[in-house]
Amino acid sequence: MSILLAVKKNNTVYMATDTREIVSGNKRNNLCEASFKIQKQDNGMLVGITGDRFTRQTLFANSDVFTLNKKGKLTKKHIVTEIVPQIIDLLDAHGMLMQNEDGFIGMKARIILAYQESMFEICAGFLVIKYEDVQALGEASSGAEVVLFNSKPDDDVEERLIRALDVASKYCLTVGEPYLLINTKDLEYTVVKGDKR
Repeated sequence: MSILLAVKKNNTVYMATDTREIVSGNKRNNLCEASFKIQKQDNGMLVGITGDRFTRQTLFANSDVFTLNKKGKLTKKHIVTEIVPQIIDLLDAHGMLMQNEDGFIGMKARIILAYQESMFEICAGFLVIKYEDVQALGEASSGAEVVLFNSKPDDDVEERLIRALDVASKYCLTVGEPYLLINTKDLEYTVVKGDKR
């Protein structure tokens, strides 16, 4: 597991995550861009995935599913009718879909899609939700979300994200620095330390 945060401010979506991976009970930080939990697509979309790392790896290896509509926009309709069916087909082909006792299918991950000023979540059960302010997914996300919502609107967004990640890392062993920041305006990764910087 991990943590994934997103904040929308001034028509830009700012995203943040940690770089910690737990492999066979050992903690390690992965600073290889190809392994980041937030990937920037050639079309300018940011895709953040938290949850099962094999699901994340499979989706990022097939990143052509993360498309914009014919008008070059990211809309709920496009996600529901185009992106989600492709994700389902892809995960099904690799035997990675889950099914509950009621027959509903799901995945072992949650996704945030961000493009320009648009921010959406694809839930584990493939429900698509549009957000206008803040979203936090993954372990210790509730504490991080409290920090984000209780920040002053004029506070620097990246500082808010770092504070929220610091809180998450204090309460969850699977969340740790350094942290990764990126936004839909600059599309440039920034790797930062937490409260020890």
